[in-house]
Amino acid sequence: MNCPYCDSNNVRKFSLVYEDGTSRGKSEGFSDNAHYESEHFSQTPLAKRCSPPEAPEPSAIFFLISFLVSVYAAFKGGFFMGGFWWGVGVFVSSLVILIFLWGVLLGKSKKNRYDSEYMKWEKSWVCLKCGKDFQID
Repeated sequence: MNCPYCDSNNVRKFSLVYEDGTSRGKSEGFSDNAHYESEHFSQTPLAKRCSPPEAPEPSAIFFLISFLVSVYAAFKGGFFMGGFWWGVGVFVSSLVILIFLWGVLLGKSKKNRYDSEYMKWEKSWVCLKCGKDFQID
């Protein structure tokens, strides 16, 4: 396979560049009756450029909004239904429903975007001569 820009055959797949240029490790030791552990991570600039897309994570703001809405619903529900435990029930059920809805609605769109970016990354190559990126279908 050759680079479409400079016709060099010195090309590598993004995933291989990422694996070769990224290292992770863990060390542990003892010193003066103390135990320590340390994690190491290093990455070359080219490996960073060729990194896969980051997997989506739930946003903390949606958990906060769900929590606040659930607290509000708990106070209103407990007041109208006439008891503390009714309010607790409303809080728990509304929190579970809201987090589920956020996960379904937002998680699905984030997952779809991640899947398309990951497929693009899987097809990406870099030329080690001219430095340009390209995709192969």
